Amino acid sequence: MEFSKVLLHIGLILATITDYIIADDPKFIYRLPVNAIPVDYNISLIIPHLKEGNTFHGETSVTVNIVYASFYISLHSQELEINKTATTLMNHTIIYKPTAHTYDDETNILTLHFNNQLYRGIYTLNMKFAGNFSQGGVLGNGFMKILYTVKEGNST
Repeated sequence: MEFSKVLLHIGLILATITDYIIADDPKFIYRLPVNAIPVDYNISLIIPHLKEGNTFHGETSVTVNIVYASFYISLHSQELEINKTATTLMNHTIIYKPTAHTYDDETNILTLHFNNQLYRGIYTLNMKFAGNFSQGGVLGNGFMKILYTVKEGNST
């Protein structure tokens, strides 16, 4: 009986340690850090005539509340090409440019790194992006392009 108790305790200790290690390992974290919280989104999309191509473009302006001083902002982004030169972060009249954009394919988290520490306050993140429509009836991410034929024989 004592041996069973010892094995049970060892099992519980190993499970706790494993949970602790996984919880602190960034590759297992799919949630965004809480240092920056989005408050408001303004998104403009430019969608060409669907027969002309499979690409869409857009711009976004996100009001962000930085609640903990940090050198980075992380956000979810999937299958979008971010225009790195057009990315800016503004706080009143100060404009910050990210020094690096890193993307994690597994978590779909884009992290913008800054040389200057971003202190608590309200900022505006401006970005331009491009993406491709998902093709056919295959469910993908983002916008889906499905062509169909109307009675007159025109493809739409």
